[in-house]
Amino acid sequence: VYGMDCLGNLLVVAMAGRLVNIYDLRKPAATWKSDQSSLKNQIRCVTCFPDKSGYAAGSVGGRVAINYVMQKDSKRNFMFKCHRIKAAHDANRA
Repeated sequence: VYGMDCLGNLLVVAMAGRLVNIYDLRKPAATWKSDQSSLKNQIRCVTCFPDKSGYAAGSVGGRVAINYVMQKDSKRNFMFKCHRIKAAHDANRA
């Protein structure tokens, strides 16, 4: 397990191999849905949407995937890259 978040009855677990398991905590014995992340690198963190309609997952490569749990909303999934600004003193290190 690389990351986990819970909100109400929704539990999202980021696992090895870019696998994301989603659980309905009213029936915790079984995985409700299992997704392969669209991120190319290992998932570093995951968080549920406040309305429990999906989750955001961040990778070690600086990308974030926005995923909806219901199949009817999957066309709204997208990814973006976070940009980092290097400090001036970091650029001069040898």
